[in-house]
Amino acid sequence: MLPLFHPSHLARIEYERATAHWTPRPAFVALMVFAGLGAIGTAWASDPCAGATHCRVDGSLMSQVVQVNVTDSGGVTAYHGVRTTIRFTNLGQTPITLGYQDRSSRVSDDRGLNYKWSSKAEGIGRVTRDSADPQFQLAPGESRDANFTSVLQYNVRNSAPGQVFEQDLTLVQLAVLSDGKVRSTRTMAMTFTGLGATAGLGAGAVPPGIAPVTAAPANAADACGGQANCQVQGPIRVQVVGVNVTDSGGVTAYHTVRTTLRIQNTGAEPLILAYPYESAELTDDQGLSYGWGKKGGTEARYVHGIGMLHGGAVDTSFQLAPGEAREASYDSVLQYNTRHAHPGTVFSFDITLAQLVLLGNRQVQTQHQYTMNFPNLHATSGLGGLGGLGGLGSGGSGGEGAANAAQAVGQIVNLLKGLGK
Repeated sequence: MLPLFHPSHLARIEYERATAHWTPRPAFVALMVFAGLGAIGTAWASDPCAGATHCRVDGSLMSQVVQVNVTDSGGVTAYHGVRTTIRFTNLGQTPITLGYQDRSSRVSDDRGLNYKWSSKAEGIGRVTRDSADPQFQLAPGESRDANFTSVLQYNVRNSAPGQVFEQDLTLVQLAVLSDGKVRSTRTMAMTFTGLGATAGLGAGAVPPGIAPVTAAPANAADACGGQANCQVQGPIRVQVVGVNVTDSGGVTAYHTVRTTLRIQNTGAEPLILAYPYESAELTDDQGLSYGWGKKGGTEARYVHGIGMLHGGAVDTSFQLAPGEAREASYDSVLQYNTRHAHPGTVFSFDITLAQLVLLGNRQVQTQHQYTMNFPNLHATSGLGGLGGLGGLGSGGSGGEGAANAAQAVGQIVNLLKGLGK
């Protein structure tokens, strides 16, 4: 947006021109004012949110809800979770640094229930009374996502969660000073109303009168070349190249989904990446959350091929040269009772990756965090994998596809043999 002409600005122009033996005529001043207002009107006439629902513009920041994932644990005392993914885009000509006002995220539904049992934000730094994390930085034209999760604890005998949600949160625009200190320059309170599930429980079943979530494109150019299940955030290109599904069988069963990612450095500088502790989440189209065994510091057994970032401990072994790609995988486990629950066949996988920088004295600092969301995933191998072969667009050769098919068949045969014992 162009700046408004202020009388003090015109006075300063007149003074500067006068010292140069020239003073603008009133007609020139008026022409400049009307030209500026005309340009402002043109900028306002162009709507950055055109074609997108649940989208808003605050100054040079565009914010839009791109996914609403709903889960439910079941049971008498149940937990109903709403995970909202919001894409932030810098519309201006200068970089923007943002932070999330800690504990400001709030979700409520059309039954008047407040999802306050727990809440968290991922992919964006927090701002508290004593500190501010400036890691969420947007270059002009850049877009990045962040996740906000709120959970309702309820008794199924007394209440039932709604289907339409409202998301409130507060963002803080930050400035990093020359001495390294961070200060707040602006606070933005945001509300997104009329949200329906796009993934998980009730996905696609939008109540009458509610606009479905429709996101405007994140970038003008398709950095993924049209390939499916692929996202680019900052200098990182991430694509899901495999979804392996297994099930233990039995009354108390364990349904495991291994998601394999190909991570590429699209930038011009080397990258060091790590997986932040407890930042991944997988859900299915039955609203079930695959989080068994993640608590108590045992999550490391589910992370393969990439180091973890947990508290003060960090593994910097996942390093990528410019253009280099490597794979990593994550296991998500559902513990369920076969008499009461049935796992779904369509999955949504969210994960956050931390970009690290090495300082002196062997110190490591988190420079950025990038949140990735991959909805509508189907098995490519294992249980139900035959129907999903080749559907992820991993770019492998025909020989690789045949090998994957043979592997999938072998896994299914072994699984059926195990279930028959």
